[in-house]
Amino acid sequence: MAAHVTAPLLAIRARRHVLDAVVDLDDSSIVTVLFGPSGAGKTTLLRCLAGLEPLDEGTIDFAGTRWSEGARMVVPARRRSVGYLFQDHALFPHLDVAANVAFGLRALPRAERAARVEHALGAAHAGHLSSRPVPQLSGGEAQRVALARALAPEPALLLLDEPLSALDATTRAALRTELRQILVQQRIPTLVVTHDRSEALALGDRLVVLVDGRVRQVGTPVDVFDRPADQVVAGVVGVETAVTGTVLAIRDGVVQVDVAGRMLSSVLADDQSPDVGAAVVVCIRAEDVSLQSRRSDAVTSQRNQLDVTVTQVSVEGALVRVELDAGFRLSSYVTRPAREDLGIVDGARLVATFKGQAVHLVPR
Repeated sequence: MAAHVTAPLLAIRARRHVLDAVVDLDDSSIVTVLFGPSGAGKTTLLRCLAGLEPLDEGTIDFAGTRWSEGARMVVPARRRSVGYLFQDHALFPHLDVAANVAFGLRALPRAERAARVEHALGAAHAGHLSSRPVPQLSGGEAQRVALARALAPEPALLLLDEPLSALDATTRAALRTELRQILVQQRIPTLVVTHDRSEALALGDRLVVLVDGRVRQVGTPVDVFDRPADQVVAGVVGVETAVTGTVLAIRDGVVQVDVAGRMLSSVLADDQSPDVGAAVVVCIRAEDVSLQSRRSDAVTSQRNQLDVTVTQVSVEGALVRVELDAGFRLSSYVTRPAREDLGIVDGARLVATFKGQAVHLVPR
């Protein structure tokens, strides 16, 4: 599939109440994630795409066809060829799995309908559930069945609204990779709504950050999470350390920044051009910060080493989050064995190290 097309596959210029979004998506990315906090307009955008809610103004075009123009739906919902997976699955409890998947296929001949159901259940790795009553499904099984129902009509566009949020943490983690594999295999352009970072990274080819109804940044998930475009996006994508600083000097592609009296080095990115004396927001991900018990002798202009004091320790699944006082607030993730080896407790004095490439500067 081509990496770029002249006309976007999906063009949204939508305005509805809190939503004021412009999004152009080509067909080079199978899965696009709509990411943002609750109330950002993510679900509203999906519902407008599905034809479930009209725009106040603007247009929606898909594959060269205008779907909506202002409050007028040029193409009604039933003719948009959209598969929609709702957050709560919305399965009919009085029907078995096969009947749920076949529900939207009533216009097809019986033999074709049965073949579609079998294929969709197989694609969703749920073929063994065909005759199962819905009330007997686990959360993960219900998720697969709901996905099969969305796939059965062979939609041109697939919309998934918080597809894993109703599942427990263990099931959700197990299904992330499986869902990604299914979506890639089906090669249906897909928009996924989530506010979960792990889910966005696992599922998406492209990430659209939506805040207060407006698009703030578009890029690959890794780029957006590691290099937020501004302070608002940094907060939304959960950058653990986002503190203000002042650019002191720029030499050989390395920016020296003063943060609360501490000197930090940041490797200049291609899209950055700060001025000496400029105020910036310094963004550092906790997973990029390592801790050690003594200062290393290997000091370079591209590696930062700071004396720190532990202020808080909290267990987060397999990792331990450590809050640090470095003259400013700094966070780090370590393994449980590393916590024991370093004697990490409140008040412990350590050295935090992180590469200059891990220090992302955002204009303030």
